Amino acid sequence: MVATKQDILFEQGKKFEYTVQARNPDKSIKDLSGYQARMQVRPTVDSVTILVSATSAGGEIVINGPLGIVAVTIGADVTTAYTWTVGVYDLEAFTSATNVIGLAKGFAALDKEVTR
Repeated sequence: MVATKQDILFEQGKKFEYTVQARNPDKSIKDLSGYQARMQVRPTVDSVTILVSATSAGGEIVINGPLGIVAVTIGADVTTAYTWTVGVYDLEAFTSATNVIGLAKGFAALDKEVTR
């Protein structure tokens, strides 16, 4: 399975919602039952700095296994504190360290809030 290339936009001070449906190579829905998920935004691919982190264990990501849907939600209370401008991200589903599938990846940008 190859991760979908899609750029994302966070709006500072607004709730961030992002949903992906996992697909098999033949375009059928991939059952993600038993999977967990994680997403990170970093300034660059090689950076050790994490700008955004979301996990299914932390509650920011919810997985509907049979439908292959992975939904990321980060509250406005969290995005208010974001000060970065651009970065890169990826979203992965996994069952173990050796069974990891890429769901989405690309550039991430932060649209700064004017009204506070």
